[in-house]
Amino acid sequence: MFEQRLTIRLVAMWDKLAELNPPPLFAQLNKSLISDIWSQCAVIRLEQSGADINDLLLAFDYIGDKSRHLLINVSEGKMLRFNGLNRETKKFLEDVPNVIHSVSTIITSGTLAGIRNKLIKYRICLLPFTNPAGNVSHIMVGFSWIEC
Repeated sequence: MFEQRLTIRLVAMWDKLAELNPPPLFAQLNKSLISDIWSQCAVIRLEQSGADINDLLLAFDYIGDKSRHLLINVSEGKMLRFNGLNRETKKFLEDVPNVIHSVSTIITSGTLAGIRNKLIKYRICLLPFTNPAGNVSHIMVGFSWIEC
């Protein structure tokens, strides 16, 4: 029986990959291991154009169908500046700098006013993946939420 909690499943998968190559390479990511929750995930590609976090460029290479509910006004493939993200997306991704610097998973939660005047309670799991040079090149994000 699979663990149902998204954050536990994603961190367990990342830890298993990290046993082979700490931290795991993006090429190691096998979405078939999490196919039942893949639609609640997104994959961000990172490019650093300077030392400051405001110079961080990112693009969503993948946005799962269920994740689109939270990532409104975000398109796949479009390169964006971290400090230019819309308010909601920036709140979801506020721990990206910590993930890049620590090269470890981070789980965070919070609340946000939804577009239909409903409160969204969310939990987000950020998982860093590296390139062969050892730099964080991608972050996989898992989303779970309820509307109140």
